[in-house]
Amino acid sequence: MTFTNKGKKWELLNSLWIVWSFIPLFNWIGFMWIGARANRKKWLLYGFIYLLTGFVQLAVWIGIIINDYENEQETGISITIAIFLIIFVFWFASMIHSLVARKEYLIRREAIVDALSYHDLVVEQDLQPPSMEASFPPYEPEPFDDMEPFGDTLSEEAEEAAQAQDNEPEDKKISRVVDL
Repeated sequence: MTFTNKGKKWELLNSLWIVWSFIPLFNWIGFMWIGARANRKKWLLYGFIYLLTGFVQLAVWIGIIINDYENEQETGISITIAIFLIIFVFWFASMIHSLVARKEYLIRREAIVDALSYHDLVVEQDLQPPSMEASFPPYEPEPFDDMEPFGDTLSEEAEEAAQAQDNEPEDKKISRVVDL
């Protein structure tokens, strides 16, 4: 079953981080990897939690071994079993967690890869947005030669009104403009 449009091979190659979940005390590496690749803080936090718990478990186990060696006594098999049981619980939890997180990671990774490939295509081809000139040719008015004229002369009333305005004194022209 595929979750993306990239195909099974792409999904398999981008799911190799899950292998880290099957290695005890190294299960944090896979979550740190996907957190960095998908830019998700929650996976980085999970990776840090798995790292911290693994480190604490390893430190306690080494501390018990060193203490037993220095004191020449055995602490007991029950503490060692308890530590291994805790390691096993976190190990098993990280395996299940990685299988659950795989789908979301693949979908996010596909979106990131597609966005980066589109960006690279735009930069590589130096694509520019289409210009308006390509969409709309420049406006060229039609010639007036084939149009019929309305007439060369004004009506008598229009001529008289134009003459009257030309003969008016300047102060009357200004007052008429102000009255409007």
